[in-house]
Amino acid sequence: MSNSQFIRPETIERRAGELLAKYETMAGTALASPIPIERIAEDLIDLQILWQTLPESENETILAGLSPRKKLVVFNENRLPLFDKTPGLYRTVLAHEIGHWELHVDKASVNQQPMPGMVEQLQFLFRSEKQSWDERNAHLFMSHLLMPEALLNPLIRNVRDFDWPFLYRLRDMLQVTISVLRIRLERKGLLYVDPDGEIHRSRGEYNGQVRMI
Repeated sequence: MSNSQFIRPETIERRAGELLAKYETMAGTALASPIPIERIAEDLIDLQILWQTLPESENETILAGLSPRKKLVVFNENRLPLFDKTPGLYRTVLAHEIGHWELHVDKASVNQQPMPGMVEQLQFLFRSEKQSWDERNAHLFMSHLLMPEALLNPLIRNVRDFDWPFLYRLRDMLQVTISVLRIRLERKGLLYVDPDGEIHRSRGEYNGQVRMI
């Protein structure tokens, strides 16, 4: 379906914005947080959602995968406890798989009939490790889909010093995982979380403090 390759971040942001604009047109209403990610999947791009057991190798965690020909996002039923205890994880994974659908799936090949007896394997499995460009691209798409600038910026416009209580309130408003929110804000240059979990205004500020020690 895809040869993993770099896609420019501004292209990914634009593609996510285009999908959100299509949803606004379809729904006839302006976007608001949290982004209605299930409606985008099912009603806008016709991806269905299914839960079933997905095989994993030893020491491997698979949360979901995409079946392009069947237009299915399949979540791993074995990992339901993890989804239940991790706020925002389900929406994050679903938006990530939508990113694969939008960025990496050859829609022409999806419409081709498979060979007789051919069983399609799930594509773009969501694992804990995301090293390929396809995975990085899909994760960046997810962050712009769930946290578009137009909705995120008004929520943080007057914040000068971020702290964990505020970040967790913001996580609950946006319904994303706390790690995804942190990375989004770090990419915007608004904060940096050091290895000990302390929040700084920037990586540069943190590096300056370390040099002074």
